[in-house]
Amino acid sequence: MNNLFTIEPCKTKQSCKAKLNKRQNLNLKNLKENFNVVSDAGIVLVLNVEGVEVVVHGYGELIFKTGKNKVSQNKIESIAKKIFDACL
Repeated sequence: MNNLFTIEPCKTKQSCKAKLNKRQNLNLKNLKENFNVVSDAGIVLVLNVEGVEVVVHGYGELIFKTGKNKVSQNKIESIAKKIFDACL
């Protein structure tokens, strides 16, 4: 694990989330320039990163919509790190 964020499963087991250990606002503009944006609702972005849909909340929470696909913890952690590195 790392010191920047934690990853925890969601209740439905169809997704999981990454939360910053210290709440910070994310620079969503940087994400729009560096990632494939599926949807933009202003304070929330939906990105497609390495085939995984990620809902990015401006207050620093990522929700990984994995569905029935098995996505490894390492891949989720890697994607979260890329997103947080790009917007903090």
